[in-house]
Amino acid sequence: MAVFSGRRVNVGIGLETTRGTAVAPAYYIPELDVSMRDKPTSLYDESSFGNVMKSSSKATTLINGDGSISSNLWARGLYYWLALLFGQLPTTTDVSGDTAAKKHAFALLNSNEHLSATLALTDPNQDVRYPLAMIDSVKITWAVGESPKIEVQIITQKSASATNTVAYAVDSKFVPTQASFKLADALSGLAAASVLADIKSFSMEFKKNLSPQQTADSSDTYSGIYNTDFEVSGSIEKLYRDTTYRGYALQDTIKAMEFALSDSLNKAGTTTPTSLKFSLAKVAFEDAEPNYGLSDISTETLKWAGLMSLTEAPITAELINKYTYV
Repeated sequence: MAVFSGRRVNVGIGLETTRGTAVAPAYYIPELDVSMRDKPTSLYDESSFGNVMKSSSKATTLINGDGSISSNLWARGLYYWLALLFGQLPTTTDVSGDTAAKKHAFALLNSNEHLSATLALTDPNQDVRYPLAMIDSVKITWAVGESPKIEVQIITQKSASATNTVAYAVDSKFVPTQASFKLADALSGLAAASVLADIKSFSMEFKKNLSPQQTADSSDTYSGIYNTDFEVSGSIEKLYRDTTYRGYALQDTIKAMEFALSDSLNKAGTTTPTSLKFSLAKVAFEDAEPNYGLSDISTETLKWAGLMSLTEAPITAELINKYTYV
């Protein structure tokens, strides 16, 4: 056994072919923080024995993996989180005119049995794999002068001992100056829409509202983990120049939204930048809260929520990089 710092913890991920059947990690995440562990659920016997002590015994009735992982936005590793978030593998094609660049198009799977993964965790005291890893929530944050980040909340079956081979891949990360934000009346208008100025920070949170199931044939861990309602919401902080965005909230204005990152220094192909783009067909604004700090330039924080669209995909993501995944 060893005493060690958190920098010696290694977390890998591999997408499962069969839900709940563990696979070897295909990618190791340069994480900023990880809290994965086996979480027990305990049953205490509170029978009375003529004594004021409340409990007389304890039994563990469930063990499952639970925790979070946060990291920068790594262009190669994002593929795995997006596949889990949208519930299925993307459609991958060559970029027109630059075939070395690969476009991975993610669409939301309308199912309650989304794609699962295996998480590998190796530190000086343990070497394990967590099968049936499912995303409960994902939060992506960006702010001026700060690296954009992703934080993923995960639920899994209990871990099993493994022999993991730790190997980190060469990767590039997105930086704050590469971000852009657009609003338009419809998805078709986003390409020509102007990039919004004055944005100071942005957040986007997805919730999959997992419903883990324990059944008689699953012993002391989950037999299945299923996703239920899919939600996306977030906030935008910007300089407070006028009342346009407050009007969006008060007048129930619906907009299409795009959040993108484009890295022209790390090319996906010969000429194509590495990029990430989220497109939402319908976004409603809930509030526009001003900040009137006496010694601060006034800003406003807009809260928004993604809505269902009957005519277009409500949300999609596009990752362009130079990698082919197997």
